[in-house]
Amino acid sequence: MHKTLPRLYVITDPTSAQSGAGDVITAVQKSVQAGARFFQFRDKQADLHALLSTGRSLTKIVNAANGIILVNAHADTASSLHCHGVHRPSNGPTIAELRQNLGDTAIIGASTHSLAEALQAEQNGASFITISPIFLTASKPGYGPALNLDSLHHVATSLKIPVYALGGISPENTIDCLKAGAHGIAVMGGIMAAANPANATQRYLGALEAFDAFSH
Repeated sequence: MHKTLPRLYVITDPTSAQSGAGDVITAVQKSVQAGARFFQFRDKQADLHALLSTGRSLTKIVNAANGIILVNAHADTASSLHCHGVHRPSNGPTIAELRQNLGDTAIIGASTHSLAEALQAEQNGASFITISPIFLTASKPGYGPALNLDSLHHVATSLKIPVYALGGISPENTIDCLKAGAHGIAVMGGIMAAANPANATQRYLGALEAFDAFSH
């Protein structure tokens, strides 16, 4: 499964979606229609009822396209929604706990912000990691200065599991991230806050496809 993870990882954000397409469900629907197949359902403000309600809609949309959807942090919610796994935030449950709750076949992503954290996540059994912030971004102000492409390269070449660049990723710098060794890119505001999430998704996918065409 690891090597076949899609290169574009879309992270939901209700606040961004409200300023873009209007809501997360609409944004994900349009992104799926444009070709995105890998999503993290993330909503840190919702109560359990709202989380399950929105999650059911998103899971249905993504599964209908044979995509992959993970839930941020909550193994019990992922189980209830029959999602493919969980994305572990920096302060979340241990990967061992998530594995115990979800089983060996679950996809478990991990948020990391340094090479040491990335190596630890891989050692602990993560399926893939995000490393952030690669570039300056409004959504990741609390994680220190941008790591930049040299740090991304160091992390990507030190790990065997897929590495996703996160933080300030645009269609214009996507190819630079892949050249640095990232398996893929993780995008939140670039798609969620877009007035046209389908068009934004197509631009990211276009950049990924251009790299694949060039590298072959």
